[in-house]
This record gives sequence, C-alpha cells and structure tokens, in this order.
Amino acid sequence: MIIELQKLLAGIINTLEEEVGPDVAPGKARAQFYSCLDLLNNLAAKLDWNRSLLSTEIAGVEDTLRLTLPLVEKVAGSRRGGGAEFSTLASNIAGVLAEEAADGELFARRVRLNEVLEEAIARINAPGAEDGLDEDGREAIEQAAATLREHLRNQTLRDAMYLKPMMLGKISQG
Repeated sequence: MIIELQKLLAGIINTLEEEVGPDVAPGKARAQFYSCLDLLNNLAAKLDWNRSLLSTEIAGVEDTLRLTLPLVEKVAGSRRGGGAEFSTLASNIAGVLAEEAADGELFARRVRLNEVLEEAIARINAPGAEDGLDEDGREAIEQAAATLREHLRNQTLRDAMYLKPMMLGKISQG
C-alpha cells in the first residue's frame, strides 16, 4: 500500500493519541508523550519521502514493466478466442511507460506505476490466466510472472536495507 507521508504520520499521531494517550499516567510522562505528538505533528508538514529512494523504486518498476510488456503482448496474441484483458493490460503498461513525471511529482508517478504493476500481478496470476494459451503464450505468461516476482523480491530487499533496528528489547519490557 502506498500512502502519502503526511497521511501516514497523521494516522500514527491519531492512533497514539486515541489508543495510547489515555493510558499514559498524568505527570511528566504524559507531558513528554504529548510533546512527542506535537513534534510529530509539526514535522509532518516538513517531511517528504527520500527522493533517491523514490527514484530507485520508480526505476525498478519501470524496468520491470518494460520487460513485462512484450511478454504480455505475446500472451494477448496467443489466446484462442481473443486476449482482450491482456491487450488492455499491454496498453496500460505502454501508456504508463510513455508518461513522464513532472519535477516534484515523483510520489504521483510511483502511485501510477504501482497501480499498473498491481494490475499486471493480478492479471498474470489470476486463476485461469493460462487457459486457452498456446505453448508460446504459456511460456510468456510464466516469464512475466517470474519477472514480476523478481521485482517484488528486489524491492523487498531494497526496502529492508533501510529499516532501523527494532526496539524489541524495550518493547518487551513494557
């Protein structure tokens, strides 16, 4: 799921305030708790996703869709009785790849690319997606599915590289 950073922080602040705040004892701890919420609230308007990370993610999705497009076109052409759903997917992939993000619109570009990526994943992995395909079509759909899996694996690894160590020790102590 992709969410704007400000909305994400607003949700965190709201959850903390409604679910945690009532359980924080009055006094110094409560004052510090609300000071932290105030700090998060004021930072939210000044923060944005890391442009370098966003650009890397966008490039990864674009590369994956470029590799997937000819395979989807092959699938569309090899389905007995027509492959309209794969023709539409091919058109959507080609369309999003032709679009260019205006400066400052990286987040919107990522959202749009991921919408088409999600459509490709759903269509290619749908039950019966291979029905009516000739040998070339079955091979193409398998290659497309493998390409999408590889992208997801690589993106997960990139995302994990930037995770901070968890505070499980402190969390478990309550």
